[in-house]
Amino acid sequence: PEIWRDTEGKIDCLVGGIGTGGTISGAGKYLKEAAAKAGRESRIVCPDPRGSIYHDMFHHGTQPEPSIYRVEGIGHDFMVGTLDFSVIDDVREIDDRDSFITARRLCREEGIFSGGSTGTAVFGALQVARELGPGKIVVVIICDSGDRYLSKCFNDEWMKDMGYLAHKSMFGTVREIVAAKGRNDVEFAVQDDTLVSVVRRMGELGISQMPIRPSNGGSYLMIHESDILQGLLTGACSPDDSISRLAKPLQGQVSIDAPLARVQDVFDQNNVAVVMDNDAITTVLSKIDLVEYLAART
Repeated sequence: PEIWRDTEGKIDCLVGGIGTGGTISGAGKYLKEAAAKAGRESRIVCPDPRGSIYHDMFHHGTQPEPSIYRVEGIGHDFMVGTLDFSVIDDVREIDDRDSFITARRLCREEGIFSGGSTGTAVFGALQVARELGPGKIVVVIICDSGDRYLSKCFNDEWMKDMGYLAHKSMFGTVREIVAAKGRNDVEFAVQDDTLVSVVRRMGELGISQMPIRPSNGGSYLMIHESDILQGLLTGACSPDDSISRLAKPLQGQVSIDAPLARVQDVFDQNNVAVVMDNDAITTVLSKIDLVEYLAART
């Protein structure tokens, strides 16, 4: 009620992270109902750490394998009972680096001493504000205090160790390395492909993994040669079986507009970085792609 009252019923979007889900679900329900009575529309957008399950659960209804993220207080590796997706219009994935850099900017430029989860929310709110344009009212929930993170996102050495404050050679965005690579054709498998046919294609292309196109509104998956080998050696599958038996959730995703340092962060956990642009795979980067790009810049 306070948000509706203080914006005189003119709020266009509420932005907030998802922890237990209670705050965004309760506030979202009230604002949706109040806006409907006033003949308006109020959107509810939830920025979420990349690696949390909420993005895929909201957009695809499937629970992905959670991966490591360092923002605290929001995101989850399981669904919470207090979360009501019906009042939410969008869930957006935000990288840790963007969250922490935004938290530092809030402190430096606005005097708001908050932590990483607020950085996630504000980064998402800035995206929404740019999309809505001038004259719109976007409210963002400041959900934590920076005094808990003095040894983390407000510590330059920790930020450097995590790859969030990078060496000058790593300045730039993923888009730049994609442009330098020049070859952006991605070979996809489909879930009905057989193991033997995919192995043959991998051999011809000289690759060790292949993304699988979504089916029936699902998420991208990945098939790895190591999983195929293990399945065949153990007798868990046969060459003519569908690759869907061994497909794994897609890992190592990075936004095309993410800082270049994010690629190295992905390589610490994965053999390749899967570049995403508007939820679609643009290309797949290997470590040698990054080496060639950096070598050309020096």
